Amino acid sequence: MRKHKLALAGVTLLAASLAVSACGSRAEQAPGGQAGAEKVAKIGVIAPLSGDLSALGLGIRNSVDLAIKQANEKKTIPGWTLALDAQDDEAKPDTGKNAATKLAGDDKVVGVVGTLNSPGSQ
Repeated sequence: MRKHKLALAGVTLLAASLAVSACGSRAEQAPGGQAGAEKVAKIGVIAPLSGDLSALGLGIRNSVDLAIKQANEKKTIPGWTLALDAQDDEAKPDTGKNAATKLAGDDKVVGVVGTLNSPGSQ
C-alpha cells in the first residue's frame, strides 16, 4: 500500500512538472487570436479506467485531476488553466494506441501521464 501511495505522489509531481515546463514554451497569444484570454493546456492520462486494473488506473487519473485542480486554484501558471484529458487504455495494446493517437493529435495537450502497464504502452 505504501508503494502505491508513493507511486501516486510521483505521478502527481510528474503531471505538475510537465504542465509547468510545457506551458512556458507556448506563444503568448491565446488560441483563436484572442489576446489576454485565458489559455488552456491539457494534461493527458492514459490508464486502465475500466477492467481488472481499473482501481490503479482510476487512482492515477484522480491523482492527476487533484494536482490540476490545486494548480488552477492557486493560479500556479498565471494566464493558464490546466485541464484533464483522461483516456481509458483498458490495459490493452490496441486501445492504448488509440488513446495515445487521440492525445497526440490534440495541440492543447502539453504532457501525458501513463501508461500503467506494458500492454497499454505497446
